[in-house]
Amino acid sequence: MYFVTVCTHQYKCLFGKIIDGKMILNKLGEIIQNEWIKTDNLRLNISLDEFIVMPNHFHGIIWIEYVNRRGTARRAPTVQSQNMAT
Repeated sequence: MYFVTVCTHQYKCLFGKIIDGKMILNKLGEIIQNEWIKTDNLRLNISLDEFIVMPNHFHGIIWIEYVNRRGTARRAPTVQSQNMAT
């Protein structure tokens, strides 16, 4: 499990405003939120927990499940890896 914080460049308030104690997302803030939610569906070894988009940063908790693939995820098939499959 990882706690992630991503800040905007020079802490500029790009994602919305806090009005009456509530975060109101603008278009960019909505994109941040939607892309975070999509992460769970795009990656099989990822689970999401709580998150919040703030005016100039984002906090999220992400679970990354370790899958032991013996370092072969991005390697072309070889005689060695073909023999290992049988």
